[in-house]
Amino acid sequence: ENILLGSNHFRIGGYRNVSVSAGEGFSFSGTGAFSTSGNLTLRTSRISGESGADYSITSDGVLALERLEGDTQEEASLGANLTLQGASVLANTDIRLPSGNLTIRATSGDLTIGGNLYAGGASKTFNTQTRFSDAGSITLEAANGDVTLTDTSVLSVAALSGGGNAGTLSVVTPNGRFTAGGALHGQAANGFNSGSFHLDTSSLPGSGAGSLASINGDLDAGGFNQSRGFRVRSGDV
Repeated sequence: ENILLGSNHFRIGGYRNVSVSAGEGFSFSGTGAFSTSGNLTLRTSRISGESGADYSITSDGVLALERLEGDTQEEASLGANLTLQGASVLANTDIRLPSGNLTIRATSGDLTIGGNLYAGGASKTFNTQTRFSDAGSITLEAANGDVTLTDTSVLSVAALSGGGNAGTLSVVTPNGRFTAGGALHGQAANGFNSGSFHLDTSSLPGSGAGSLASINGDLDAGGFNQSRGFRVRSGDV
């Protein structure tokens, strides 16, 4: 089944744990918010939004997004905005927001990504003409913990090969570390802007995973050539 959140503000209180399952997808429309006072687990094959939707899903405790088997290839609408927030966050399902903006925020603990996050470009065909939209943005924030992209993660702000500009990937972890596994995509066709990357972190190791050389290698492979910004708050670079 599919669960659709409409234009409203809905809060569940008084429960330590809340679990929601939607095998065929979890989607949202309009402007609204869904929140819980306890831990929140969403089990679904994919999360997507209607065009122009602006939604937030918030847990005062742990927010866990777990993958269920299902159709993840269904076309998603363009230009939705989604904010996901929890004390700590584990995101292991697919989130598809073509030409949209995705923010995932951990307010006190770690932020771990193991799923497929897509805010890349899209195309639409009108009669015999195909038009390409620019990619959007992905922002990952951990106020007091680490941001970790596991080996299974795929993050894309890439444009389509037919046209459009790529988007921006931002990571903010002022009191923690950033470790990038998996794949990052910010490619764009010739004549269009490729992806931009911004990192604000407490420190970087001198070598190995999470080092400046390692991160730049991942960005080179993913086509993030428009701009790169690094703020390292302490230690050597």
